[in-house]
Amino acid sequence: EVLEGRGSRYQPTAVLGNINEILARQQPFAFVGKPCDINALRNLSTLDDRVDVYCKAMLTLSCGSFADPDCLDRFLKYHSITVDDIAEFRWRGHGCPGGCPYVKTKDGREFRADYVDFWYGNGSYVGPLTYQWRCKMCPDYLGFQADLVVMDCWPGGT
Repeated sequence: EVLEGRGSRYQPTAVLGNINEILARQQPFAFVGKPCDINALRNLSTLDDRVDVYCKAMLTLSCGSFADPDCLDRFLKYHSITVDDIAEFRWRGHGCPGGCPYVKTKDGREFRADYVDFWYGNGSYVGPLTYQWRCKMCPDYLGFQADLVVMDCWPGGT
């Protein structure tokens, strides 16, 4: 399951939406989430002892925030792509770090932006790059509260 779910999603997800069901199983588990999810689970552990009893490890990535959906919308609009045209989408794809974003259409066309230009060039031609409101307030984007943090390795990168 872990291998099937791997990859960079960079999307808001409710990974703790069923945490009460998971805790009710009374079985050990490992939690994989963004640093903000780890923060939420650590906060829950102050109210619910089951978190510390059953959650044996909390794993995260070094995040640093992700873009608002508007950034993707502008990228798609710039390339005249509709959501219905998309066969594959990745915020980071096919390499390290790969195109950012990367889109492959159903008719085989591929579009990507350079990672550094997109993130550090303020969205380059589709700017301005804006972030989720919660990312702007993130107390732990490096994942200090996790038991294990994975960071990017960019051979030859910036």
